[in-house]
This record gives sequence, C-alpha cells and structure tokens, in this order.
Amino acid sequence: MLDTKGIMEITTTGMTFRDGALIDLLQEPFHPDKLLLVRWKEGGITIGPTIEHAGRIFAPAPSGATIPGLMQLPTRVAPEESPRDLFSAIVDLLKDVLRQPKFVTSMLAILIFASWVSDALPMAPCFWILPMPAAPKSAAQRLLNRLCRRSMLLVALRRGDLAFLPWDWNPTLLLDEPDPQSAMRRVLRHSSRRGECMIVGRRLLDPYGIRVVLSRELPFEMLPEADVLRISLMSVAGPNRFLNEATEERIAEEFQGRLQGFRLRNFAKVQMTRPQLQNLTPPLQDLGRALCAAVAGDDELMSLVLELLNSQEQQIRADATSATESVVIEALLSFCHQVDTREVRCLVISRRTEAIYAGRGSKREISPEQVGWKLKHLGIPVGRIGSAGKGVNLTNAVRQQVHELAILHGVLTVASGPVPPCPFCQEFKERLAVAT
Repeated sequence: MLDTKGIMEITTTGMTFRDGALIDLLQEPFHPDKLLLVRWKEGGITIGPTIEHAGRIFAPAPSGATIPGLMQLPTRVAPEESPRDLFSAIVDLLKDVLRQPKFVTSMLAILIFASWVSDALPMAPCFWILPMPAAPKSAAQRLLNRLCRRSMLLVALRRGDLAFLPWDWNPTLLLDEPDPQSAMRRVLRHSSRRGECMIVGRRLLDPYGIRVVLSRELPFEMLPEADVLRISLMSVAGPNRFLNEATEERIAEEFQGRLQGFRLRNFAKVQMTRPQLQNLTPPLQDLGRALCAAVAGDDELMSLVLELLNSQEQQIRADATSATESVVIEALLSFCHQVDTREVRCLVISRRTEAIYAGRGSKREISPEQVGWKLKHLGIPVGRIGSAGKGVNLTNAVRQQVHELAILHGVLTVASGPVPPCPFCQEFKERLAVAT
C-alpha cells in the first residue's frame, strides 16, 4: 500500500531499530477495532495511525475482527516511573485481589514484567502456576490476562491448535489445563529458545515466547526443567474477591499503559542486562539472566529474583533425584561399583531402576528400550552385547562418565560412598570438598 508521498507502507505489529528506536501498537480508546502506532526514540514519543522512521512509513498490521477482542492492548503510554515503583504497585494489586504471600505475588509480578520484554530477553521462561485446593485460580488467570502483554487465555490447548494462533503478534499464551500429551509438553519445553521451529498443520512455526501454564499437575519429566519457573498458588480461607468486568477494565486501562511505558523506556536496557550469576548452578543461570533482565537490571529487584531462584534451585535438586534419568543413572552407578562387572544389559538396568522406585514407595515400569533411550540421551554409549541384547560396556571411561552424571543429577550414592571404596567416588568427593 502506498501513502500520499508514494512511499510503500510497511505493516507491523512492532519493530526495533539499530538506532534504539522502538515501534509498538496501541488501541484507540473509544474505537477498540482501530489500532495506532507509537514510536519511542531518544526519550520522545510519537503516536499516530502511521509512523515515519528511517525513510519508511509504518502502519499497524491488519488485525481482523478478532485480534482486538482476544488480546488486551494498551490505549496509552503512561508517564515515566521507576521499574521498582511499578513493580511494587503490581505486587500490591495482586496481594489485594489474590490474598497471596509476598513471594507468590512477587513471582507473578516478575512474570508480568517478562511478558512485556520477552523479545529482548536471552530466553523466554515458561511459568507453571500450580493452584492448591481453594486457591484463587480464576481470579489469577483473569488478572494475568489483563496485565500481561498481548495475552491470550486459552483452555485445553492441543498441539494441532497452534497452527491457528496469531504468532506474528508475539502473544503471551495463558494456558488453562493444556493437553497433557507429550506432544504438547514438547512445545512448552522448546518455546523458551529462539529458532527451535516446528511444523504444525503444514505451517513452520517458531513458538518462542512467554508461556504461562495454569495446571494442577506438573508433568513428571518436567520437574527438573530449569527453564520452568514454578509458582504455587496458595489456598485462601473464605470467599475469593470478585472482580466484575468494569473493575477489570479499569485495572487494564491503568496498568497496560504503565507497562507499555516501562517497555518503551527500558527495552534497550533490558537487552543489555546480562548479569554474571556464578552463585546459581549452570542450568538456572540462563533463567536467572532472563528474569534479572526483565526487571531492567534494578539492583533491588534483581536481588529479589535471585532470592526466589535460590528457592527454586533447592526444589529442582530435590525433584531431580526422583526424575527417571536420575534413577537410571543411580541404577547404572550401582553396577559401576561392582568391580567384576564388565558389561550390563539394558534389561538388567531397567529391573534395577524399577527396584529403586519400589524401595521408595513408587511403582513404575521402565522398559529396556526406555533405558536405552535415556542412556543415549545422557551421552552414555549403548550397543549390542553379544546375543544378549543391548547394553553398556563398563569401561573406565564410561564409569567416570556415569560418576560425572551422578554428581550433576545429585545421586546420593556418590556422596555416601560404596563398599568396597571406589576410586572415582573418592576423586569426586575431593573435587566437591575443594569446591566448597
């Protein structure tokens, strides 16, 4: 489409430029079906139906009849305020409505901040909200739908439904009890990293972006995932506070404008905030960098982020010991401690794995094929052992590798030590003593 000057108009849902300028969408206050553009450049704000920048004319992307109704969009840009003041206001709002402790409302506020700058973060965390019985789940998801950037509240989403979502709009997906099948869980696991594309319904999709899951159960294999920030929504006594439509709209009008102002004024700072987080283990460092960047590098808020992540890390360590990979490693480690054992079949490892689960009060069936795939995923060579089937040759190199994995996954057998003494265990004990 050409403008009056004969310049081709470029339609967009938002863009960033090398000169630090940023273009984003606004919704006309009294005409929800009409969109405007806002440009931020060197502290100045320009709003209009089109924006000229760098010799080009930009116009809002066609939204159709459904996008403005499905997504909450800001109608204004609020005056400048500090990220800390905005964060405190959101925490107070969440505490007033949801009656949750401060550490829960703080994590929800971090979630909201991250949704507004997800395209500037090094990775996009997946937030998993686990409502306890009598928790204000409905109020929480309605508030998040009003406060997050371009949020879409979707119920029972399946993998095949992804082909119909407006990915060009970079939506924040609020998923209420999504399909628990493994195909959908893989989407959630791979939406945190850019460029991990998938084909859905003959469409090539990059699902990168903030995903918020509200589900009463966290899938077993996702327990140790470091890209998932878990938030437990606590039970509350008495009736939950009711928010009518008018109250929700007032909340959205105020905070969408304030958060849009935060995005425009802090986007460049978020891009440059990459703190060194040696106090966190490597799996959590990426998550920590993303969340610290999301609060625009504010020292007090970053300290809060790290405090919350330290609690998450302890939970991940506890969950990792019960994850299938960890138990398979523990089973294989027991064979490494048998000096005369030179090889072990996957069938035997699977039986030992089931025995470990049974000893902990959990009945789980693990097939030899599952064991083989888990070991290959962990990098342990699996091959045919004569005519007995597939298994692992316990060379010294493999035994050392298994001990390395045991340390990484927190398998307690290494710390307690086997009988007779194992030279690999002794080596790693000495390493841990030096590290502490």
